[in-house]
Amino acid sequence: MTGCRLQRHAPRVARKLRIQFPGALYHLLSRGDRREAIVRDDVDRARFIETLSEACGKTGWKVLAFSLLSDHFHMLLTTPKPNLVEGMKWFLGTYTARFNRRHRTCGHLFSGRYKSQMIDPGFPGGVAGAADYIHLNAARAGLVVPGQPLQAFGWSSYPEYLRPAVARPVWLDTAPVFRDAGLADDVAGRNKFRDRTEERRTSGTDELWQAWRSGWCVGGEGFRKKLLEQLHEGTEPGSQAGVVWRASVEEHAEKLIARELAARGWSEAELATMLKTDPGKLAIARQIRKETTLPLTWIAARLHMGSRNTLRNALASGAGASAAASRGVFAPRKADPSGVFSKPATSPLPSSPRPAAAPTPRPAAPLPPSPEAADPGGFTVEPGWD
Repeated sequence: MTGCRLQRHAPRVARKLRIQFPGALYHLLSRGDRREAIVRDDVDRARFIETLSEACGKTGWKVLAFSLLSDHFHMLLTTPKPNLVEGMKWFLGTYTARFNRRHRTCGHLFSGRYKSQMIDPGFPGGVAGAADYIHLNAARAGLVVPGQPLQAFGWSSYPEYLRPAVARPVWLDTAPVFRDAGLADDVAGRNKFRDRTEERRTSGTDELWQAWRSGWCVGGEGFRKKLLEQLHEGTEPGSQAGVVWRASVEEHAEKLIARELAARGWSEAELATMLKTDPGKLAIARQIRKETTLPLTWIAARLHMGSRNTLRNALASGAGASAAASRGVFAPRKADPSGVFSKPATSPLPSSPRPAAAPTPRPAAPLPPSPEAADPGGFTVEPGWD
């Protein structure tokens, strides 16, 4: 837990702190504004997953589980760098802009701040339990009827867990869940994982899932105390990891700009006098957008491209289909009633092989006790995680 830091999210009004540190594991939930839809059809759903894929590419996040319903989503993800706030700001903001543009709407799409719950990755049953809770969200919502396999709902990570590792999106990390469940990521292990999840689907009760419905963390008492210690440390000036992360992102962008200028034989002085929408400038801007979460305002000012609106319009007019094609499309894996998957209509996201370890199976660990509904240090728990 060394190096754990916090970020205050608003300068004017006191708000709850976001705990950020390298390797942090979060259970996240965000609902539509006024509980309205955040996706209206499969095009929106694919765009949501596509935007999540881009966010992972920019931040280094690894998603362990997700479930996308019409009016909310759940995610279990780990942040190798302390960048949850920066990444979620980009992810939710970018998807909202794309949704509004497509449906000719405006304004907020998500309701207030997203909820975050810290998960102790070393707590027996904590990681696998959180993934189960997320994967069974569709069943609890009645989107999978009795007698129908859970993988019939295609807009979650659960169907991916039943496929070989080489066929999964590169940003989906199933290893921690398989490991916590005491299963290998092979044919036998995946079949056991399916049977285990289906058993929890039929036997699960409200009491069983209470730990992931409320509370600000799931884990042992030592984990909780360390987080609270870091919470108090985070009130000191200059201790916010998000500030350090933002500086490192800007440094990365500066190196990228220097490299691109050198490749083109341009000087900083020439960059300042060129047209705002010069094709070379746009290419550099696109690369910065691809590799970082820096806002358009920063990019436009740094590359002398006028206002953020000028840059946004120039990128939109030139990005088009080629940019969309290069990102790939998520194809949900749906099954017929027998549980057999049909071939996706579109190509899945790029995948990379992950050698499967074969951990020694162990007895299922007991679920963690329900944490307190509120805790010292400014954490306030809101109901309604489902």
